[in-house]
Amino acid sequence: MKTETKTDKTAEFMSCIDPTEFATLKRHLDHPDSPIEFILYVKDEAMLAPLAARLEQAMESGQEDALKQELNPLFIDGEVKISADTPLRVPFLGAEIPADSIPLTADCRVIYLPPFYITHTPGLFEGKLNVEHADHTGPDHPEITDEPRKIDSQELTYHHRHGRSH
Repeated sequence: MKTETKTDKTAEFMSCIDPTEFATLKRHLDHPDSPIEFILYVKDEAMLAPLAARLEQAMESGQEDALKQELNPLFIDGEVKISADTPLRVPFLGAEIPADSIPLTADCRVIYLPPFYITHTPGLFEGKLNVEHADHTGPDHPEITDEPRKIDSQELTYHHRHGRSH
């Protein structure tokens, strides 16, 4: 019996990349019965499949900090940003993007990996999309800054274990 390698999983996820509009992702993020709790935005489309393979391995490992270890460096380096279905317990300063701020007609390439949608949305990192943050500040959406920081290991596991608060 052959054991799958990261390369095998990456190739498998390459075949799972689908084109869509952001409205599809947003609709699933907002639906209370959807398994999607987070949208992860990658800076470069080439990151989609390798990141999906690493996140799947981290989730299957059963180690609580495994997701944090995969995502923290990417948040800090500005390679990945995130939207959540409910306000995050600890703000992802510099990494959180309110999903409402992304045009519904924005083109995306996406991998479905519950509780994540992993997507490349061309123009998002380059500031070419009409992303408005002014209407998305306050207690539920802290002001977005360019200052990335490490995330709390309980940040991702809290949502996954405690379900939605819709």
